Amino acid sequence: MEAETGAAAARQRQQAAEEARAKAAAVNKADAMAAEQAELARKAERAAAKAKAAREKANEAAEDAGLEPPDLEPVACDAMPRRGLARKADGAPTKKTQRNFTDLDSHLMQSGGSYLQGYNCQLAVDSDHQVIVAVGVSNQPPDVEHLEPMLQRITTTADALPEVMTLCGLLE
Repeated sequence: MEAETGAAAARQRQQAAEEARAKAAAVNKADAMAAEQAELARKAERAAAKAKAAREKANEAAEDAGLEPPDLEPVACDAMPRRGLARKADGAPTKKTQRNFTDLDSHLMQSGGSYLQGYNCQLAVDSDHQVIVAVGVSNQPPDVEHLEPMLQRITTTADALPEVMTLCGLLE
């Protein structure tokens, strides 16, 4: 769990570093003051240093556990949201961090007042032809965060955004 939570922290810090670099690069030199540019550059450097330290810690935790180094690449824009293990800011797992040893990717989700170990599945169907145009599976319960990746998948499959969307869910 230490390796996985460390890897998640490293990915998050890497993304923050890339965003800071992009923000610093976006500042137009002619319009911005030199002090603002310097501050943005310092923030980008600090974020990059934190990302590097998090990567090293994740790799060290994996090595200590006898595992392969974790995948530290950023998640693709059309990837479904995933809930990882609970962790502290430094990447260490919390005292309440749990794992299902039978299915490592599933997650505990509330379903109608009880809890269910499972997944949240999304489906997009062309209503005129009754053809599935996109699917997505996540271990994260709130559906709100699945809309954008599903729209990306629909666009990839159908080469267009839907004209009308009807959202429905399984009610218990």
